[in-house]
Amino acid sequence: MSIAVTVAIGLIVIAATTILTLSVIGLVRIPETYVKVHAAAKAVALCPLLVLVAVLPGGDIGFILRAVIVGALMLLTAPVAAHAIVRLRMRQETERAEEPEP
Repeated sequence: MSIAVTVAIGLIVIAATTILTLSVIGLVRIPETYVKVHAAAKAVALCPLLVLVAVLPGGDIGFILRAVIVGALMLLTAPVAAHAIVRLRMRQETERAEEPEP
């Protein structure tokens, strides 16, 4: 591998680490559930994809194909999981609001 490819891979891994770190800070500091889910969903979708892109130059065709399939599945499932979490939270808030107070 050339030096340029190695530097590019390093920069991609640093970008993934930075995104993940900012997402964790957002999860800790943001009080609202919906915004927390937004921050977490971005990290879940972007960071592993960046890591997969970083490892692509060193793999064979079978490895690259598996990495592309894993990346596609992550892009499909991360938004669905975030939507399910937000929907559950909204249902809990609705049920709590409809309960009569003693």
